Amino acid sequence: MGRRGLFVVDFDSAALWLATRDKESFSKSREIGLCEDVLLAAGKVAWRFVLSYMTEHGEMPPSGVIFENSGQRIEPVEDGVTIGYVVDKLFDRSEFRALQYGLGKSCEAMEKGSQAEAKIEVHRLSDHLRSQAVKKVRVHTLAEVAPEVRELYERTKRGEVGIPFPWETMTNITMGMWPKTITGFVARPGVGKTFTLINIADYAHFECEKRVLIVSPEMTRVELAERQVALRGKIGYGDLVAATLGKFAEPHLYKTIQELEERGVNYFILDDEERLNAAYIEEAVDAVKPDLLGVDSMYMLKVAQGKVKGGPGSKGGRYDRVLDTLDWLRSFNRRCDIPFVVISQLNREAKVKKGAKRALKRGAGTGGMENALAMSDTLLWDFHNLFAMYQDEDMRLDKQMLYAPLKARRQAKISAVVTRWDMEEMDFGEIGTMVKSESGSYNDDSFDDVVF
Repeated sequence: MGRRGLFVVDFDSAALWLATRDKESFSKSREIGLCEDVLLAAGKVAWRFVLSYMTEHGEMPPSGVIFENSGQRIEPVEDGVTIGYVVDKLFDRSEFRALQYGLGKSCEAMEKGSQAEAKIEVHRLSDHLRSQAVKKVRVHTLAEVAPEVRELYERTKRGEVGIPFPWETMTNITMGMWPKTITGFVARPGVGKTFTLINIADYAHFECEKRVLIVSPEMTRVELAERQVALRGKIGYGDLVAATLGKFAEPHLYKTIQELEERGVNYFILDDEERLNAAYIEEAVDAVKPDLLGVDSMYMLKVAQGKVKGGPGSKGGRYDRVLDTLDWLRSFNRRCDIPFVVISQLNREAKVKKGAKRALKRGAGTGGMENALAMSDTLLWDFHNLFAMYQDEDMRLDKQMLYAPLKARRQAKISAVVTRWDMEEMDFGEIGTMVKSESGSYNDDSFDDVVF
């Protein structure tokens, strides 16, 4: 028991309550050091049961089931009590109890005249305190982490994946978008990067019922909403923007907008260009609590404002600013425990050589596009999954797009992903992993180098 303000807190009960609300809470509690070592007798049994249940079933056991299998009561906590606060208090209690026990044993040995035994007790206490200190600062031993590999394997074996992409092959390549991962998409300007993000957000929100937040330093919320309305309603994007829909299409547009008014309440857009810095985005994520964060045009984020020179962006140059933005994205991704989808760009001078196009369009190889990233190797280092978008003139005429995997974290399978890219029918469905030329073969030696 402990006291917080006017309230008495049962820290074992509070820790188990906060850690078993959902999978995200469970993951966060383990990340900050909750373990059976800092719990008391019934709490230890309860935590072991939770770990076993989660491994076997892939979901959190109800509080009543935990009590039945451990005798540990789990009660709701007062507002404002966080898992971080509770875990810190558990470590403080554990340290106090260890000192009380260890120094007591050492004093008993000294009273008996056994200096050697007293030294043994002191060394035991020192080793224990050092072990607890390591856990408190969130350094994990291989012995602790290895069982998590078994847990991840069992989850994957059950067919559990992260948030899926709208394209099955891409989900197979990555095993979906897992918490603490960043998936990047790169392409030349005007190829369709934003529509890629909108497709992913649409599928996550409307098909998978996930909370989505899109951060856009480039486009306004209305421009993004135009794309989302067109996609959801299968309304020709050009006709929507030009306001040239026919008398049959207009009622469908209004019906789609009405549908999104009703179903889009957990689909959030942040487009306040002047405030899109690291602190403001973190504040928005904390308020919205999305399952997926999308960043459109990562390279345009303003991580420093005006004359303010501090933290990310303080080096002045655009290149350095983007590198710092990437560092912040990676750090924030690990802290907030959700997947990110981030849009960036390829070098404007990039070309795919003729010898590489054939393999690329068959779904093999990358066409050397990893050497054309606008931020050199940094995206390959910082992103867990990275796809380059490729479309030559024939593919543009055939309304097709190819996603070449430059890096895949889980890489269950590696293959290019080919989709339709029809802006009139708003059809972006997957076709397969190969693109044939008009002759039906894959021989494209007659093509010139293609800028992508």
